[in-house]
Amino acid sequence: MPKIINNLRSKISGAAYQLFSEKGYSAVSMKIVAEETGIAVGTLYNYYANKEELFIKVIEEKIKNYKKIFDKYLQKEELDLEMFITHLYDEINKSKGVIDEVIKKNINSKEEKIVTRLRSDLLEIVDQILIQFKEKKGLEKEAKAERKRSVYALLMMILILDRRFPGEREKNISYLLKMANLI
Repeated sequence: MPKIINNLRSKISGAAYQLFSEKGYSAVSMKIVAEETGIAVGTLYNYYANKEELFIKVIEEKIKNYKKIFDKYLQKEELDLEMFITHLYDEINKSKGVIDEVIKKNINSKEEKIVTRLRSDLLEIVDQILIQFKEKKGLEKEAKAERKRSVYALLMMILILDRRFPGEREKNISYLLKMANLI
């Protein structure tokens, strides 16, 4: 008789997210995800056709969570840029293996459109918060194309600073705040 595991899809997703975050996309296999979840590889394939599909679902869930979290910033009367940048830094730090793939788009061409859309969603979230911050401060906002570059650079900077200066969270955030004020 097959073992019934409650909420298996969310357990798979949680284990996969943790593995992709820590190891990156290329170092994770379906076998590793199955082992981490405590299920047979065949069971995992009943839920996800391949690693790419699993990864896409994990990213979609993460972006959806980012939207919920960061929408709260948009609803605040007084937007605190330092709090937002700190939160963004910490979130990216926690999921750097996943965010790396989204930002750099190192996934096969079949899923490329989906990853591109998800990256655009992430950039849009950050862009909207920075626009609101500028509006509340009475600053002029840049053209959309220019802002998109700036937001992309900000996300890349978070990844780079975290890798280059891993034990210097406060200094990294301070630098990012200076850069965010230029966006």
